[in-house]
Amino acid sequence: MSDPVITAYREFSAAHQAMLVAAEGVRAAVAAAAGLGGDGSESIATIQQIVARHYGFSRAEILTQKKTASLATTRQVAMWLCRTLTRHSLQEIGAAFQRDHGTVIWAVKIVGNRAGIEPRFASELLDLRHRCEAALEGRK
Repeated sequence: MSDPVITAYREFSAAHQAMLVAAEGVRAAVAAAAGLGGDGSESIATIQQIVARHYGFSRAEILTQKKTASLATTRQVAMWLCRTLTRHSLQEIGAAFQRDHGTVIWAVKIVGNRAGIEPRFASELLDLRHRCEAALEGRK
């Protein structure tokens, strides 16, 4: 016999995950329709700069091999935004961060999951997203 609370939690988790996947698709479609990112690496550099400054780092610092928690979080958020706001491939994003595509996949998953359970973090991501969108729009 299954506990109804556990069952409800599992159903909620599955629905939440499906919603995140759908939202990612919508974001990608909107970014593509708006032409955000384009083909140039300047879009990735712009996102790196905005996110690095937000967390108190330089762009150069987030490109290092250092793995402190705060630096890793900054890098992961920047990767998530690059994946969300640009049409760059996982390999291109990874190369721009001097990482491989698997690291980008991990970052996108970690940031998405954290945003789903931490409202303050989700709000911070939304703010950063708007700032990046505005900067990328201004580059057109």
